[in-house]
Parts: sequence; C-alpha cells; structure tokens
Amino acid sequence: MSSTFREQLPRTATALVGRLALLSAVALAPWWFGAVDASVQVWLFVAVGTAVVCALGVFACSPPGDRRVPRAMLPLIAALVLGCIQLLPLGPTILRAVSPHAAEIQDGPASERPAAASDLRAAVGLAGGGARQSISVYPASTRHDLAMLVLGTGAFLAGAFLFRTAASQMWLCAVLAVNGAALGLFGIVQMRTWNGKLYWQVPLSEPCAPFGPFVCRNNAAGLLCLCLAAAVGLVVWRFAKTMATTERGGVVRFFLVVARVAGVLAAVAIAGCIVAGLIVGMSRGGWVAMAGAAAITGVVVCIVQRRIAWLVPFAAIPVVGFGAALWMGLDERVESRLMTLSDLETLSHNRIPLWKNSAVAVGDFWPTGSGLGTYRYIYKSYETKPAEVFFHHVENQYLEALIEGGVIGLGLVLAAIFLVGGAVVRHLRQSPVSTAFAFGLAGTFALSAEMIHSFFDFGLYLPSNMLAFALICGAICGGATRPQGEPKSASPPAGSRELLLPLAVILGMIAATAWGGLHIHRFAMREGALADVPGTPDFADPASAEASLAASLDRVERVIAYRPDDAELHLAAAKLWTDRYRLALLAAARDVVPRKTIQESDWEMSSPGRLRSEAHRLARWGSPGELDSLRREPRIQRYLVPALRHLVSARDACPLSAKIHLRIAELAWLVQPPAADAEWIERACRLVPSYDDLWLYAGVLDLGAGRIDSAWLRWRHTLAMNAHHLRTVLALAESHAGPLEIAEKLLPDSAALLVHVAERQYAGAEYLPVREVLGRRIESLLPAPEWDEAENMYYHGVARRMQHDWAGTIAGLSRAVELRPGEPRWHYELAVELRKAGRLEDALREAETAARLDPPSSGNRRLVEEIEREGAQKEAGPR
Repeated sequence: MSSTFREQLPRTATALVGRLALLSAVALAPWWFGAVDASVQVWLFVAVGTAVVCALGVFACSPPGDRRVPRAMLPLIAALVLGCIQLLPLGPTILRAVSPHAAEIQDGPASERPAAASDLRAAVGLAGGGARQSISVYPASTRHDLAMLVLGTGAFLAGAFLFRTAASQMWLCAVLAVNGAALGLFGIVQMRTWNGKLYWQVPLSEPCAPFGPFVCRNNAAGLLCLCLAAAVGLVVWRFAKTMATTERGGVVRFFLVVARVAGVLAAVAIAGCIVAGLIVGMSRGGWVAMAGAAAITGVVVCIVQRRIAWLVPFAAIPVVGFGAALWMGLDERVESRLMTLSDLETLSHNRIPLWKNSAVAVGDFWPTGSGLGTYRYIYKSYETKPAEVFFHHVENQYLEALIEGGVIGLGLVLAAIFLVGGAVVRHLRQSPVSTAFAFGLAGTFALSAEMIHSFFDFGLYLPSNMLAFALICGAICGGATRPQGEPKSASPPAGSRELLLPLAVILGMIAATAWGGLHIHRFAMREGALADVPGTPDFADPASAEASLAASLDRVERVIAYRPDDAELHLAAAKLWTDRYRLALLAAARDVVPRKTIQESDWEMSSPGRLRSEAHRLARWGSPGELDSLRREPRIQRYLVPALRHLVSARDACPLSAKIHLRIAELAWLVQPPAADAEWIERACRLVPSYDDLWLYAGVLDLGAGRIDSAWLRWRHTLAMNAHHLRTVLALAESHAGPLEIAEKLLPDSAALLVHVAERQYAGAEYLPVREVLGRRIESLLPAPEWDEAENMYYHGVARRMQHDWAGTIAGLSRAVELRPGEPRWHYELAVELRKAGRLEDALREAETAARLDPPSSGNRRLVEEIEREGAQKEAGPR
C-alpha cells in the first residue's frame, strides 16, 4: 500500500460515509410522503448532521485548495441570522421602529384600550408577559422554519465538500435520476389503479390532487424536475463519452462504442420515465417549469457546443416521455388539462386572487418581514373574498420570501440564485466532454426549473425537494470552488485565515444542525400530542372519557413545557380542560337525575356558551353577588379557569389567530366584566374580515350576550360573503325578530339573495307584506353595476312582481328575454306571468321556448300542456 493511498484513505472513507448519508436521505425522503412528518424529519437531521460532521473530516484532510467554502453560503448564513433576529425579544419602542405593524398586531390599534390584554393576563395569573415582543408575529412557527432552513443549509454545505469531485457528482446524478424514474413510474401505476389511497393503503384526510407518494401533484412535479435535471446531466455525460474519440481500434473500439451508446440510451430511457411522470402528474406549474428549463438548457448547449448533433439526446428525452404518456392512454386528460393554461378564468380561480391579496401584506411587513413560517397566520387578514381552501403558502416563493423576510429576505434569495448561477457558469466553461460540463448542464436545468416553478408553487418548503435542490446546488458550488490543475500541498498552519473561517462555518453548522434536530424532535412530540387530542369525547361514558382526556391533557402539557409559546398546544389544552368541565357537569347531572344514557342534546347543553349567556343575564338583571357566586363554582374554578389561562397564553404566542380571540370571548367573563368580551369578538372579526364561518359564530356570541343589533350586523356581513349560511342565520334571527324586521334589517344588499329569500323562505300568502318590502329593496339596488342590462331588467321584473305590479313584471321580463333569449328560466317565468294576465297565446310561445331551450325540464313541458289545455277550454266555451 503506497503512502499516498494511506494518506488519502481517511478522507475517502469519511467522504464515503457522508455521501451515503446524504444520498440515502435524498432518495428515501420522497417515498415518505415528501418527509412532511416531523418524525421523519428527525432522521433527515441525523443524516445531514452526519454528513456535516463528515464534511469536517474531509475539510481537515484536504489540501488548501479544497478547503474553500462556497460564496453561496453567505446568503444562507445571512438568512439564518435574519431568522434569529426575528426571534429576538425587543422593547416596544424598537419594535415599532423596525416593524410597526408587528407591534400593532401585538398590542392592538391605538383606538383600543392598550391594557386590555395585559389586564386579562394578570387576572388569570400570567404576569409579566407582553413587555418585550419579537418581530415575528408567531415565534414558534418561525423557529420551526428556521430549523428547516438549517437542514437545507447543512445539506448545501455538506454537498459542497462531499460532492465536489467529478465521480461523486455523477453518482449524485445517477441516484437522483433513477429515483425520479421510479417515482414517475410508481405515480403512473398508482394513478391507473387509484382507489383513493396513497400506496393503496393510506387514506387522504382531505380532498387533494396526489401523485405518487406526494399528497400534492405540484410538489411531486417540483421534485421530478430536479430528478430530470440529474438525468439530463447523465445523458450529456454519456453522450460526451460516446462522441469522444478513442485511440483503440478494431473489435475493442466497436464494443466500446456499443457500450457507450447503450449507456446513452439507458440514460435517455431514465429521463423519459421522469418526463412521463411529469406529464401524467397533471401539474401545470411542473409543465411550464420543465418546458422553460429545457428551453434554457437547450440554448446553453447550442451556444457552447455550436453543433446540432448535441441536440439529439435532448430531443430524444421528450419523445420518449411523451410516447410513454400516450402509450398509457392518458392523452385526452393531458390535453384537457393543457387547455386550462390558456383559460384565464381557471388560472385566476385561486392563485391570482391570492397573490393580489398577499401583495397588500408587503406594505405592512416590507422592512423586516412578518417572520419565517408566519404567512399562513397573516394572510386571512388580507382576504377580500371567502376562500374555498386554506393556504399554508402563497404559491409563490418570491412573494412569500418578501412577506416573511422583508426586502432583506427576498434580496438574500436573489443573491443565492445569482451566486449558484455563477457556479453553474464556471462549470459550463470547462471542456464540453468533461464531467464538469455535464454537471453544469444539470445545474442549469435544476436552477432554471426551480426559478420558474417557484413562481407557481412552494415545493422547496417540502423537505424532500429542499434537500435535493440544496444538495445539487452545494455540489455545483463546491465543484466551482475547486481549483483546476492546482498541485496538492500540505495543509496550512492551524492559525491561518484560510483555515479558521471555513472551520468556524462548519463547526457553526454542526451546532446549528444539532439545535435544529432537537427542535424538530420536540416538534414531533408536539404533533403526536395534538394527534392524541380527541375531537368529541365519548360523553355517553363520562368516567372512561374523563380518564382519556386527563391522559391527553397530561401529554399536551408536558410538551408545552418544551414549547411554551406554541399556540396550537395551548389551544388544545384549553379544549381538553373545557371538555373535562362538560363531562363533569354531565356526570353531576346524571347523579341528580339518574339516566341510562346521555344524549347529544345533553352534551350541547353543557357548552360553556350557555354559562356565558347566564353570566351576561346576571350582569344585566341580577346582583353582583350572584355573578361572583357563579364564578366561584368549584367545577368552573377547576376546569374553566385553567382553560382560559391556556387561551390567553395562546393569544400571547400568536395574536393573529381569530379563533383564539373568540374562545377567549367565551370565557373572559370568568375574570372580567362580561361586557368586556365585545372587544375580543371585535378583534377576531377585524383579523379575518372575509372568513364567513367566524363571523357567523361571532354573531352567535353577540346574541348570547344580548347584543342583538351587533349580532345582526355580523350576520348581515356573513350573508354578504356567503349565502350558504342563510338557513342557519334565519333560524337564529327568527327567534328574536319577525319576518318584516328581518327583511328590512338583516338581509344584505344582494338582489339575488333577496329574491331567493322571497321565493323560498317567504313564499306563502301570509308573507305578502314581507315580499313587498323585499321587492322595494331589490328595486333600490338596480341597476347593479356588476350586471348587464338583461340581468338588471330581469330583477326589475321580479321586484315589480313582489309589489303586485303585473304590467311592470311583464315589461321587465319581456325586455330581459329580448336581450338574452337563451335563458329558459326567464322564458318560463314570463310565460307564467302572461298566463296570469290572460295572454295565453303569448304565454304558450314563451313556454314552448323554455321547453325547447331546456328539454330535460319536466316543469317546462307541464306548463306547455297546462296552457294548451286552458286555451282549448277557453275556445270551447261553457257547455
């Protein structure tokens, strides 16, 4: 064994261990549903931490030229520092200077009583909170995203030291490409045999569009684009080997060429499988990213090579991929999905309104951001219309970086892209037949695809995607820092600047990875504790349900000791304390009046909302002693006061949660005058101006407090946002007001809704005065600017019908069908009115038109038959 080999053996072995750790993490993470579960992320931290330690060993054994830390580490380190700064507790003066909106969120607007939150905090025994606040509006969420950023940064640094050689870079490409092909084929098979479950075993908790092991097909597309980039690198590398000349001749040369061509075909087949997975996955953002990255990479090849032959393998990849997709028989689905790219209405359904609303938040948080990981908590405050889904991310990583990190955060993202791009360019300057050039093209495709895909998705927030991208970028930047042709020499002295700075970075990364792993471990404990919280306890068996709730509460409060500012944990603890109170109340009631079973109505009767209504009644009509006696009731003190304490802690941790504010409003009467809960309800509604479910419940709370006018205002706003709550709101309102008052005050200014109420809710003869009121309101809203003349004339005719003006009704409906003759319902209604007016010939014509426009409608045919029969009887005359 030579002395050189003995000297390089520790470095080689250490590098091999680190590479295996990273490649295992990158290859296995996608199959664990993208590693979204915290218990899986713990193992990712173990793998990355091992790799970073191995990078330290490689660093120690490397010559001076191989000890450089890539410049792209600078924006990553700066991003980590920014996250730490966002977590620092700042005084009120400093916080208002650097992030005035964050200070307003914590304290409330100047128009509110600033001591309200501190008064309640002191009343429940939580003294001292709120004096110093952080820039982040929810520090617990920022710490979690900071830990995940540490994971990605660690993978980048480890990749820079462990995958900077040509051979290791091709191994990285091979692992990613083969894994991507396997994911694509598995996704296609699963889609063809779809039974509603991932792996045919794991049910989905909510409606979504999965592909392969990913719950969201867009995230799958993001990873497949990275795998396709690796496959492109393999194809170019194998093609370059085939095109290179060899000095051997004869049979050896023939077999060598055959083997190299076979290698090119194998690489193209792997890439084609990935393309097929991308096509079948139906992710429009993935298609755009793939096409854009392919175009950019193809242009680079043409510029560098200047030979058409080099485009042959690139052309073969999409041909193989599209051929596989067509062979699977999914061409029609792909075509229909592809057509939506030009459908502006489809594209604007979710993302564009989300981007517009989120852009408003930039003005509030642009200096220092709202805090990493806090977008999901702030965006509801900026919604202008109720959304059908809840967004955890803004579906645009540049905009999310600007909101959560401010201009500094976005600047660091762009700086990282620029520096990685510079490293890619350095690879592309190498010999076209070199491995460095092939890996440079892989980096071109990966960076281009992620830059494009980041405009439409949040894939890099998924651990599997983040690790793959960080590792590719780290390998690119690490290879770019390696000097070409520099002779290897002994390591510099331990105190030299070239040694200390990289050493400090690596040691700091090891410490950060250890912290991040510990945080994610505690986060996994938190997820387990929250999963253990029952939705509704088994109130039919209070004894066993109490034991189960006590065990769950004990687990939650143990995790709270590690995460005292976790709002979700405090909210869960408050729920468990409240449920224990309700069970204790039911058990006591059964002792007084023995019953075999407890009904669901009994459980509803035990709601703390009924206690709150009683407290408000005592505050208005009773004596202070009675209210104090109610507060001192043992079960209330034992269960509900701790629940309120957890709610106040949750509010301190995340003041943007409107749900927490409403829960506080339910229990604040325990320590405050009952009327003070109006402030908490108002705060909740101000936080989510377009969340109709919350406004509905806020009205219920106001109704329970006797504030009927306020309840009606909230319900009016609820119905203006979403008419689906109409039946619930009317049922609640009718217990406190008559139909005339409801028609005049409760219903919002929506002509369509007013017509619906008149025709469905108040259609009887006894409601004629109500319909007249609704008709006048509808007429006052016309002409509505959002409608064309036809719709305005239709509603004008309906309004006149409610006011018994038959001539005006016929005139309005006639003009409406004249302007828009393709509406069968309008023709039907006009036919009914003409029939009432005795104009049977005209009525028959309109009814026949309605039947012709809507053949399946039996009502239209029946109306035609009735008019014909009536006309025949009229012609026959009396016998």
